[in-house]
Amino acid sequence: MPRSTLERNMNKARNCMSQQMVPLHLGFNHMTVEEVAARNKTIPEGLFGNPNPSSEMRPAIVICDATYVYVQSSSNYLFQKESYSLHKHLNLVKPFMIVCCDGHILDYLGPYKATVNDATIMSNEFRNSNGEMRRCFREGDVFILDRGFRDVIPELIEYGYHAHMPESLSEGEHQLATQQAKKLRCVTMCRWVVEVVNGRHKRDFKLFRQEFFNKAAKHLMIDFRNGCALTNKLHPVIEVIPEAAEYLAIAVRRLNIDNVLANTVFAPLRRDDMFPDLLSHSYSLIRRERRIRATRKESRVVLSSRKVVKLKICVKVKPFSSSARVLIIISILPAGFY
Repeated sequence: MPRSTLERNMNKARNCMSQQMVPLHLGFNHMTVEEVAARNKTIPEGLFGNPNPSSEMRPAIVICDATYVYVQSSSNYLFQKESYSLHKHLNLVKPFMIVCCDGHILDYLGPYKATVNDATIMSNEFRNSNGEMRRCFREGDVFILDRGFRDVIPELIEYGYHAHMPESLSEGEHQLATQQAKKLRCVTMCRWVVEVVNGRHKRDFKLFRQEFFNKAAKHLMIDFRNGCALTNKLHPVIEVIPEAAEYLAIAVRRLNIDNVLANTVFAPLRRDDMFPDLLSHSYSLIRRERRIRATRKESRVVLSSRKVVKLKICVKVKPFSSSARVLIIISILPAGFY
């Protein structure tokens, strides 16, 4: 079969899918905002939703993120300039995906230039009062975002929406505060869905996980939309795990608990604390650690940090005869020494 004939037949199939199948399974018009809210899962609903069970008052919770489709370098200067990413040091375009809590793709926007960040993309979409984004979502709906959207958060709040993203370090700080870390974990418990959907899309369609060749770049958006519609049609959604209610109860219960461990670890060392009491169950827990060397006379535990890779802390626990007191010896060793 000649190449021209093959390309003509593929264009017919591509256009047929785009005109007949995509409107039924992708886009803001293929489902109502109440149907989006009905797809809320237990954990996002409990952390960021409205406890009112009424379907009319139930906010729609969606997760937004931009992904990458790599393209070839171009001899067209303008296209080369707008598709080159200084972050990835490669040529790419950005599809912008809006996903429900169960992994169903609500819509795909773009592709956008590599030089445009996530906050600018969302700001441009919401700035038009008659646009699809403003028309689809209601006041009080929830957007779960990543740190790339931090500049658009005030704008979304001004429009009446609720936006949540992972907390960032304050200026001059090296560690998140307790409440900031808790909010970060709550967002992470819900935001992983969009990463799964992006990975699934590139896993199932080999064309998008490799470098997209320029000859086919003119129908890249059509192919991506067709792939999203096929994913919605054929792939099962993410189900609620049986332990979701239990995880939610634990997360909600711990939101207002102080970080007692931090107060203990960073408290000033007193003379009476030089030889602390070690209970029998605590000693058993130490002995059951994976990276431990235990003898009859002493137990050793190696503590390492994900950030500090050059040094490790070796803790020796020596019991004093039959008493409950122990001697704790802390040594700082090179990473490869122990």
